[in-house]
Amino acid sequence: MIEVKYNIDFKKALKELEKEKLSDTLNEGVADKFAKNSFKFIKAGKVKDELSDKNPRGVDAPPLFDTGKLAKSLKGGTKGISGVSYGKKHYQEGGYTWKKKVVIKGKEKTLNLKVPQRKFISADYPSEKSANNKIYKEFQKKFVNLLSKRIRKK
Repeated sequence: MIEVKYNIDFKKALKELEKEKLSDTLNEGVADKFAKNSFKFIKAGKVKDELSDKNPRGVDAPPLFDTGKLAKSLKGGTKGISGVSYGKKHYQEGGYTWKKKVVIKGKEKTLNLKVPQRKFISADYPSEKSANNKIYKEFQKKFVNLLSKRIRKK
């Protein structure tokens, strides 16, 4: 008779697969890279929809990169991608109204500019598929190594 012993402990690996832990691990592995890609995406002016003719910055200004504050604020962490608070407004269905105070001929006026929905996270765009796949494949390798490490009994 042949006796086989395994030197494997699945308890540690199963802990890595718990919903909350898995979510944190995934975000930690990919969120920062997507944030950096999104910065480049915004800076390159690839964000859709195009700006309207009524835009005070002009139609040639890259969308979402007036001051660069939104793009520069994007950071990745265990909770996903975070940034300035008004970034969420750009994801609202149907867009939002931007109230901008301006001085015209010595009088202060408030312009109500309609801003269309503009998704600026590069993962939302099929055109960025190759960059996204690269991030996921890199994460996949690291995650498999992590699980292998957790399975080995010490």
